[in-house]
Amino acid sequence: MVSSFFDKTQIMAESDIDKINEQIKKLDVVDGGTFSIAGKGLFYDDDDKIDNLVKSLKDASFEKLNLSGNSIGIKAAAAIGDVLKLNSSIKELHLSDLFTRRTLDEIPNCLKHIFDAIVESGAKIEMLDLSDSAFGKIGADELVRFFSSPSAWSLHTLLLHNNGLGIGGGQVIASALKTAHYNSKMANVKFNLKTVVIGRNRLENAGAMALADAFQTIGTLEEIVMPQNGITGPGITELLKAFSKNPSLKKIDLSDNTFSKDAAFSLKDMLKQLKQLEFVNFDDCLLRNHCAEHLAQGLALASPNLSEIHLNGCEFDTSAGSQILLSLKSKTSLSKINLNYNQFGEKGVKVIKNIASDLGLADFLGSLSEDDGSYQSGSGEEEEEEEEEEDDDDDDDDDDEEDEEEMSEEEFVVVESNSLNIYSPTELIEMLQTEPKLEHLLALQDEHTKEEFLKILTLKKDNMDFCAKTIIGLSSVLTPDCSEEDKNLCLSIWQWISDTLIDQEEVELFVNSLVLHIHLIRALPGMESKFQLYGIYDMLFYVAKEKLFSPIFYDVLKFFIKRKCPRVEDIDSKKLLDVVESLSSRT
Repeated sequence: MVSSFFDKTQIMAESDIDKINEQIKKLDVVDGGTFSIAGKGLFYDDDDKIDNLVKSLKDASFEKLNLSGNSIGIKAAAAIGDVLKLNSSIKELHLSDLFTRRTLDEIPNCLKHIFDAIVESGAKIEMLDLSDSAFGKIGADELVRFFSSPSAWSLHTLLLHNNGLGIGGGQVIASALKTAHYNSKMANVKFNLKTVVIGRNRLENAGAMALADAFQTIGTLEEIVMPQNGITGPGITELLKAFSKNPSLKKIDLSDNTFSKDAAFSLKDMLKQLKQLEFVNFDDCLLRNHCAEHLAQGLALASPNLSEIHLNGCEFDTSAGSQILLSLKSKTSLSKINLNYNQFGEKGVKVIKNIASDLGLADFLGSLSEDDGSYQSGSGEEEEEEEEEEDDDDDDDDDDEEDEEEMSEEEFVVVESNSLNIYSPTELIEMLQTEPKLEHLLALQDEHTKEEFLKILTLKKDNMDFCAKTIIGLSSVLTPDCSEEDKNLCLSIWQWISDTLIDQEEVELFVNSLVLHIHLIRALPGMESKFQLYGIYDMLFYVAKEKLFSPIFYDVLKFFIKRKCPRVEDIDSKKLLDVVESLSSRT
């Protein structure tokens, strides 16, 4: 009945106006303090329609006004404003999709009539929705008086989605919010804004930074939704820092913007600080592998209330996806993990599903049916880095190439000295991660080699998976025939990692990487038989005995070792039992 009325043409014969107005009366909803003509698709231009609407408004008693989904011109807005001036009880204004086919000359005047009336009435607005009306900066300017008035001090929900604000409009809204916060504070009234939705507005970095400043000032936000705003690294970084200053934040949506390496650090810190966070959406944010480790580290320490995480289209490879899943293993409130449209490839998808199953997360993992295929070397982040290097080095290409050739020749020299192979640290680490041998461990008996080796690990500190693979490769070369001196040399590297390389907050990420590479969960493609496990478990025994790491290290290992190990037949069951027992005595 209602839908058929909506579908009628909007240009009607004069004789039909009374009939239309009668139907409008019937469709107006005044229920529980709400006046609504939402979704009728009506154009309020002619006097009869406007008069009927005004009469209905005057006759009603309401706290919530919903005019969404109609088209209001200047004359109608002025008439509505005259009524609203007399109603100080209004708390909610639903004004989305209100200016269809209106010009940019009309819309600011319409907004002025409505919001000047609200200010004059003294109403205390709690919820304002102006979404889906492309009024841009000139429309935002007409909201400044409202935000500067006591009518805005009670605002807890602000919806400005798809308004074409641009940088300028975003800056106007940001300044207006800071003004509202300041004025309310001066009046000893708490400005308690909780929800801001301001997506699809092309805010870019400058607009985002202005809003970040406002959000940091406000500090009471619980939900921030900002998708599709053309924000990149610098803007994302400032937003994440601002989010950290809102301790009650529960929902974050930054989908379809672009993260950077620098933003990844702020992401990690934010996730650690927001202890009430329940929902994050970073779909299509191109976090890539260079952000995955920081994301995983942050998630491991994130709120136990985390229930949904959306990471579709982030260009993660299988290793990155595995790290993220491992970081979520202790989140008991999880209900959804979306990792679709990434670059796992056919084998990688199976690995991700296997890991989710091993961790008890399979029921929450999305289908992965739309995976974009294996990560291609040289694409994405690598191309981005190459472009940056080209920009930086344009003036010195020839000199740099000569220097690189000289360094390359020196770097990979292998010298015989006292029957020991002394490798370049770079070459040594590469071999430890691919084909580790005892001679690679013994090369660290040379103090200079060891010093340079540790320097490289320090430089790679932000890549915990790299460090984990290196120490696992080093440990895997140990056999029952190795001397105590060999074991102590290896243990000294573990000791250095504990004392120097990683801090307490990084321990879980480090042990998660270890778990992947010693096959306590189903292995990554191409890694099924890379490392011999005897020496690794031997070192873990001594690591536990020497209490090198904080309890979380042993808790994670114990969790996986006590489960069915996929390669349990490859190692001495007594040795495995010894490790488990030593870990158990640790907590």
